[in-house]
Amino acid sequence: MRKLFLCLGVLLLLGSSLALSACRAPTAGDLQKRLAREIKGINSYHGQMEMRIASGDSVDRYEAEQWYLAPGHYRVDVRLPHGLGQRFITDGEVTHIFEEELEEWFQVENTAEHSPRPPFLLSSYWENFLDARHIALLGSEKMEKRTYYLLEVIPRDANPFREKEIFWLDSKTLMPMRIETYDDQGNLRAELVFHEIRLNSKIEMDVFAVEIPEEPS
Repeated sequence: MRKLFLCLGVLLLLGSSLALSACRAPTAGDLQKRLAREIKGINSYHGQMEMRIASGDSVDRYEAEQWYLAPGHYRVDVRLPHGLGQRFITDGEVTHIFEEELEEWFQVENTAEHSPRPPFLLSSYWENFLDARHIALLGSEKMEKRTYYLLEVIPRDANPFREKEIFWLDSKTLMPMRIETYDDQGNLRAELVFHEIRLNSKIEMDVFAVEIPEEPS
C-alpha cells in the first residue's frame, strides 16, 4: 500500500511538472523553431498588404498583392505612391518586371552573384525572422479578438536605416500582422501591415504568366 501511495505521489509530481511546462509562455527561440516547422508545410500562399515608408517629412504609401507557388514561383503587384504600378514575376531563374509607366517588361537573369527577388515577400520576412542576429520576446497584445506576440528582431544584415524590427505575430498561425522597422536613432522608418494571408490556397500557374507583346515586324 505504501508503494502505491509513493507511485501516485510521483505521478502527481510529474503531472504537475508537465502541466507547468505545457502552460509556460513560449520563448523567442520556441517561436523561431515553431515557425520553421510551420513553413515546411506551406506550398502556396496569397497575401495583401500595405507598406508605409518615411521619406523626409512625408510618408510614402505602397500597396501590394502577392502570390507564391512551390517550389519557386512568385508574383508581386505593387501600387506605387503616385498611383502607377509595377509587377514582379519570377520562377527562381529569371525575374520579369513590368513598369506600368513605361508599359514595358524588363528581364533579369538570376545568377549566383545576383539573384533579385520581388519586394515585400512574405517568405523574405520569414527568413529575416529565422536568421536574425538577435531576437527577444517583448510580450503579447490583444487586438480585434486575436492575440499577437511582439518580438524585437535585430537583422543579420542590419544597417543604420534598419537597426531593428518589431514583429507582431499571430499567436495561432505565427503569420505577421505588422512589422515595424526602426533606424539607429529609434525612429520609425517603415511599417508593413498584412491585411490578409491565405496559406496553401489554390493558385493556378496562369497567375505567373508573363505576357510580353510581340514587337511589330
